[in-house]
Amino acid sequence: MNFENLKGNENLKAELLSLEQSHRFPHALILNGGDGESRDKLTLLLSKRAVCKGEQKPCSHCIPCQKAEKGVHPDVYFAKGSGKTDSVSVDEIRNITRACSIIANEADTKVFVIKDADKRMGAEALNAFLKTLEEPPQAILFLLTTEDAGVLPETILSRCTVLNLEQNHNFSDETLDLA
Repeated sequence: MNFENLKGNENLKAELLSLEQSHRFPHALILNGGDGESRDKLTLLLSKRAVCKGEQKPCSHCIPCQKAEKGVHPDVYFAKGSGKTDSVSVDEIRNITRACSIIANEADTKVFVIKDADKRMGAEALNAFLKTLEEPPQAILFLLTTEDAGVLPETILSRCTVLNLEQNHNFSDETLDLA
């Protein structure tokens, strides 16, 4: 992905560019702050980047990008909540852990998204997730979104790269120079 052309938050842009240029893109990112729509748009862009088959990632034209955009790509998984609070259960985390050991269907990387991890994951779910974060399988990308990453345990934060978003940052393919 050409993060140089990402418009807006210069600190976020610099951090993404640095990760990309170092060829050490992390296995787990926490997209922190901003508003829910901004976090969702950046999650989509990073998911498409992970599964894209185009030369410029994400190209938004290849079939994997289109599938990710529609929410039907088999290698992009969104944690399902349950109950009145829509919480992510220990059983859901165990399902994610098991799914991590299965190679990707169509892409080179599998993406697991946990939205609102700071609100939807309790202590038990976070502890169950910790083992997978400590010893991540290859070709896996975890994307966790939070309003306040500071409420997550230090053990989780230390195993993820936290990216801080500004309020109302509008991420979309139009914010990139894809030509």
